[in-house]
Amino acid sequence: MTEPFDDPEAVRRVMEQFESRRRFERRPQTAADLISKLIASRGFSQELFSDELQQAWQRVAGSSFTGKTQATIIQRGALQVIVDSSPALQQLGFVKTQLLSDIQSALPDAGIRSLKFRVGAIRR
Repeated sequence: MTEPFDDPEAVRRVMEQFESRRRFERRPQTAADLISKLIASRGFSQELFSDELQQAWQRVAGSSFTGKTQATIIQRGALQVIVDSSPALQQLGFVKTQLLSDIQSALPDAGIRSLKFRVGAIRR
């Protein structure tokens, strides 16, 4: 009886299986990836981005919604916007498609795919 590793073909098959499994192993994360994930999870990047986001939203929303709305955060591709009243929320619903297109043009790297409006208190 021959040992499995005496057969060169068996050794080749075992090595191929080993190599194919190695290709799918998780690679170590770089320090830059870990730091950027930490910054994002703690909300530091959002604070830096919020001024730019708010300014772009005010330009896009125009004078009719200035003071009535406040862009807050981008979550899972949706820009969250606080609206001060239900009538203003309804008006925003009529122009939502245009606002989305305009904010995507104003902030192309933000990854905004939708707008979500909710009634709430606006912080000044």
